[in-house]
Amino acid sequence: MYPHPLLQEGLAVALGGRGGLMPATLLSIGRYLERSNMLKVEELFKRSSFRDYDPSLTYPLAAAFVDYFIKKSGFQNYVNLYKNHSASKPEDVPEISITDLPFNLSEWILFLRSNIDDVIQLPDREYVMQTDIISRYSCRMKDTLLITVETSLNNMTSGIFSRFFSKRKYAGEKYLLIAEEGEISVYNLYSDMLIAKYAAVFSENKTFVSYIKGCFLFMIRNDVFDEEIEPLNFIEGSCLQEN
Repeated sequence: MYPHPLLQEGLAVALGGRGGLMPATLLSIGRYLERSNMLKVEELFKRSSFRDYDPSLTYPLAAAFVDYFIKKSGFQNYVNLYKNHSASKPEDVPEISITDLPFNLSEWILFLRSNIDDVIQLPDREYVMQTDIISRYSCRMKDTLLITVETSLNNMTSGIFSRFFSKRKYAGEKYLLIAEEGEISVYNLYSDMLIAKYAAVFSENKTFVSYIKGCFLFMIRNDVFDEEIEPLNFIEGSCLQEN
């Protein structure tokens, strides 16, 4: 059977990521694509249209939509839609109609407008953390920060570490943070995956990362990391404090 690619690829990416990117990162990209009107999910309702666009656009958007669909309407409704839009031949796969959805498509748009991704946030002009029910670390660092954890793994290699530090020996650090004017990247070196990303070009106001007295300033949600991060575990950088 050939399922509709929006439903097939969307579920795969939402659960497992793609191309070295964690699901959370791709979901953020997909939501931005729809929110900014760069690509609308309705354009992917026709099977042939899904193949007309670059996978770097269609896969994240499909993942974001499927993730919303399942959380909104339940997995069984998703399975029903999946079955109803599968066929024995690719050319026979039915087009998805807005009437096939168990919710109004306007609810998806409203969700995107009211739920801005904020895994990594920039501080306000006074650089004071606002009260938030989600715990975050406030980070003040130079361009690169390596973080070790208590249960560090020895005798292993990291492809991402080798890419950025080709002349340096890997010592079992678990996380790598890289900050630039236009973006912040957080990598898990054990899994060699990008686990969080801020890009000015994808932000609502195209805001660049604050740079004060030789350091970049930003905040990152605690749940990006698998464990609590202690300042003494840092190899490089200035400070990372919990608010």
